[in-house]
Formats: sequence, C-alpha cells, structure tokens
Amino acid sequence: MYGYGDCGCLCNDTLVGNLDVCDESGQNCGLSATACSAVGRHRCESKFNSSCTQNVTVVTEFLPDVSYTGLNASYGDCECWCNGTLTGDLNVCDNYGQNCGVDTSACDVAGASRCARRCANQNPNSLSPWPVGRYVKVLLDQHIHLRQVVVFDPTDTSVNLALNKPATADSYIENYVAGNVVDGSLGTFSHTSGGNSWLEIDLGDEMPIGGIYIANLCDGVMSDPHWCSDSWNSAWNMENWQYMNNRVVEGGLKVQILDGDKNVVTESASITESRRAYVVNFREGFTTPTDTNSWIGLDAQDNTWQQSSCVAQASDKWDSWDQSTSQFTVQTLFVPEPSFTGPAKTIYARFIRLYKSCSTIINLSELAVWHSASPSVNLAAGKSVTCYPACTLSGGGALLVDGSTDTEVVHSCYEGDSGTRGDLAEGACASTVPKSIEIDLGQDYPIDGVLIVNRLDVWRLRSEGLMVDFRDSGNSVVLTTAPITQSHMDSAGFIMDLQAGIPPFAAEFDAWRYVPEGGISNSSDFDWKNTVWCQSGETWNGQGCSANSNPSTAPVPDSGSGSGGGTSNEYGDCECYCDGSLQGILPFDDGVPEGFCDNYGSGGGASQCPNMGGFTCHNPFTVNWVHNPAYQGTSFGGG
Repeated sequence: MYGYGDCGCLCNDTLVGNLDVCDESGQNCGLSATACSAVGRHRCESKFNSSCTQNVTVVTEFLPDVSYTGLNASYGDCECWCNGTLTGDLNVCDNYGQNCGVDTSACDVAGASRCARRCANQNPNSLSPWPVGRYVKVLLDQHIHLRQVVVFDPTDTSVNLALNKPATADSYIENYVAGNVVDGSLGTFSHTSGGNSWLEIDLGDEMPIGGIYIANLCDGVMSDPHWCSDSWNSAWNMENWQYMNNRVVEGGLKVQILDGDKNVVTESASITESRRAYVVNFREGFTTPTDTNSWIGLDAQDNTWQQSSCVAQASDKWDSWDQSTSQFTVQTLFVPEPSFTGPAKTIYARFIRLYKSCSTIINLSELAVWHSASPSVNLAAGKSVTCYPACTLSGGGALLVDGSTDTEVVHSCYEGDSGTRGDLAEGACASTVPKSIEIDLGQDYPIDGVLIVNRLDVWRLRSEGLMVDFRDSGNSVVLTTAPITQSHMDSAGFIMDLQAGIPPFAAEFDAWRYVPEGGISNSSDFDWKNTVWCQSGETWNGQGCSANSNPSTAPVPDSGSGSGGGTSNEYGDCECYCDGSLQGILPFDDGVPEGFCDNYGSGGGASQCPNMGGFTCHNPFTVNWVHNPAYQGTSFGGG
C-alpha cells in the first residue's frame, strides 16, 4: 500500500467525492492511511452532509496514490481525540487567515496541552453532580484579608463565574471593600475590620459550580508590601508571608455554597496550611452538608499566571492540576494542510487597544503602526483615539497620534478633580477601575508592527504591565502581546515586530524590542521611521535609511539588555554631538559605564550635554560613549 493518498467520502456506501487534500499544491502531498481513517469521517461529514440525505452516515475510504509522497505537508492542523472520540480541529489558523498552521512537533507538545484542556472541559468524566448554588460565602474567625476569589464553571474552566459580581461583607476598612475580591485583579484586596468575618458573592442565579480558587493576601505574584517578604519571623518561626497568610489557618477559613433561598448546599472543609493560594475541586463530586474534598495549596504560581500581570483568570491555575485528576485519554494527531506554509507573518486589524491588567495609570507619548509595503506611512497618525473610561482633560487621546514627542502625554484618568477625571463623576476613575486607550485605524489594515513611545521623563516607569490587543473590524482579538516587564519599563520605546512570524499557539505574543532610555528625544516632529527601520549610524532620508556622521543618532533597539542599551563592564567618555558634529567631552574623573551616556536621568550624559553651552543646535544633542582603557570606574566626578 502506498504511504500517501486521498480520502474518499462515501454516502450510503457510494463514493460521493474526495477530500482533495492536494488541490492547492498539486501532486506530491496527501494524507496517510492513518490520518484518513482518523480524521476523514469528520471532514467528509463537514463537506458532504448537506448533500448526503436520508440521514445516512458518511464514511471514508483511503485512496492510495503513488504520486503522493507527503512532501508538501510540512504544516497543518491538530486533531483532538478524547477517550477515542474526535472532538475537532484546534483551528490554529482561525485568527490569522491562510499562510499559517503548525508542524508535527507543535501538535505533539502545545497541541496536546490544548487538546487536554478541551477534553477536560467537554468531558467532566460523568462525575457525580456538582453543587448548584447562587451565593458563595467565605467564613473566617479572623478579619478577612484576601486578594481574589474565583468561582469556576464546571464545564468551561476559563469562565470565572464570580468576576465583577456583587459582593458584600460584614465590614470593611478604608477602600478595601468586598468587591475587590471579584474585580479580576491581583493588585487589589479586601479587608474586613474584625473577627468572625464573612464575605458573600452573589452569582446572580443558581448555577453549577465546578471549583473555587482563593488568592491569599501574600499571593507571590504582585510586588507585595514589606509584610509579605521572605524574611524570617523568629517570633512565629516562619517567613513573614507565611505568618500573614496563616490567618486563614488560625481562623479556619471555609466556604459555603448557598442556594437562592440561602440554604447551605455544601460547606467546604477548613483550610489547614499557610499557603499563597488554594483550590477546591467539586468536579469529582461533593458531599453535603460538609464537603470532604481537600483544599489544594499552591505556593509557586506558574508562568502563565505571572505573565498575566496580575489578572485573576479562571483557567490559569486549572490546567496544572486538573489534568492530573481527570480520568481521560487524549490523542493529538497532526493533519497536513497543503495550503498552510507556517506561522502567519501578517495580521489584519482595525483597533489597537492599549491596556494594563492591573488598574493603574497609562502614560504614553506617541504611537506608530506600520506595514512594510508602505514603510513611510504611520497608519495611526491623526486617527480617532478613545480613552476608557476617560483621559484627563490635559492628556487627551489625540496626543498619542499627533506626531510629536514634546507635547503633553496621553494620560488615563484618575481620581483628583474634575479635570483629572475627564469631567466624569467621582469614583468613575478609581484605582480599581480598568483603564485602556483604543486607536481606531478606520478599517482593517495588514500590520507588521507597532512602536510605542514611552513617557520620556521619570514617570516612564508607569509602562510596566502595558499590553496591546489587535482587534479586527468585528472587534475580535487577533493578537495579544505579552506585557512590558519591570526590567524594561524604563525604556524610551517599545517595538513589537510581527514580521518574524506569529506562533499559532501563543496566547501572548512576546517579540518586544526595546529602545534604550535616552534613545528617543523630545521633538515636535518625531521621526518614528528612523527609530523603527534604521540601524546605528543611519537616518531615514524619506525613502530609506542612509549613513550619517553621528553613530549614535539612531540607537539600535535592544532585545532585552535593560535600560541604557549597553552590557559592557568597561568605562569611557561621553561625547556630545550637535547636529552631527562633536562639540566636546563630558568631564568625569574616572569614566562612566556604557549606557550612562544616553541616560536622561540621574545626571546622565544626555541631560548634561545641553549644559555645555556655546552651541546652537537645530536638533537635540546626541551622545556617544567611547571606551577609554585608562579608566577603571573607581569613582564618578566632574560633570
């Protein structure tokens, strides 16, 4: 039997057509007999069900062909099988159109994980019925001091049933209200004022509940206050974070599920260990009136959770343990698709949404969006910008696309006065309210990249946690970037380059490049093209990049070396250039490290060159670092 061929589709034992798996690539491709047997029926049904009448079953037959060798089937899709039943394709190209797909290894690794999640969600193992209730009530013989409570849907564990639902408590202090545990953010917390406390979440209706996740005060994700440090507390013979979290043990925290009439459906066991977070799973059944399921303690949040930049998502902690407790078998089968040629290199989007998972201020200077076919065109220039819930009156959204880096920055609203709230009512811009800024390009465009210019002063650190959603005209998310991390929040700019290809399984695409601090100057006519396209020693001439006399005019964005753009341990001088001409050297007693010269803060070279005097520059000063082997870096001085 030949190794490759086609799948014939039979309706009532009559051949009605082929899957034609090689139409788009001619010969030299096809499916194996195993793939035809496994996925053919599913695909034949999709193709011929409408023409196969009388409620008959569509089956398949492998049609070997000596001219098919499978060589054009490098990329394809992943079929998911759960307990021997095909549950469908992973559809890895839905968001990116053609020219995508995965290879066999991706199906075996990332694909298998996704298939396992699908299997867990669609097949809850015929377990005994899960509890059905409307209210989730937390009880503690202490004051309640928690960051988040997540209530899972039993069949779709990515759904947090408690998110933004009404929550009440017996008391609260300051602004640490009950609603903070259901706001979706690990950056907030609830705090009651006394012992014998309770906190209750109203899901709005009676519904099945699959499990509950609780993030303790010292959850290990956020930059915790000093009382959540790892320092040893000798009085309690444990680390500080364990001591703070131990309140749930001392007070015997437990959870009740109540029906619509406030009758107890079931009550969990009490928590018995000081841990960062806890999960209780009802999907394997429950008992009443007291549930016998144990709380699963979690100390180390996984990477998915941490990269979510303080978002409490139901699915983040489910995968790591749910698969190990579920009794199902998963098979992932690679199915070649001749039209698939690898990860997509272009997305089509209309809306660019900037946001943070934590409800903090967004401060940015400028934004450019481009496609390589028109490298001189900023697709975002002058386009409509909307702030949610608002921007300050002095920091309106239009500042983000005005082509200038020396005007005011766009500034999401905050509580203060009517101006800082954008004329909204008091409370509308509270710290717990999510903030975002959205640019409407007017239509779907192919997009190769985006440049975000940070605020160019000491407040640039507010960029930490910034993420970008690319959405199409139907408002569907086609790509989400990874957040800007703490190690890069002081960069002058952030470049997301999409031309290298988008991994089809990437939940958060991380291809950020970073313009070092000082690499972008204040300018009324910001030349974004120079920053994006040109290498060191080049500038944009209107059509392309050309050499210039100043090697530091166009700093090359780094790929993660941190602020300053330099990793050298050597010391040297800072050279000050005015319109490309060297005007002098800054006097430091024993030299400065690479990266210090282009630093605008802390007395860095970029801030000191203009103080030399005696020069009139048509453009901002630029600075170059030059190694001097006589310098040992023992002291800084002069300047």
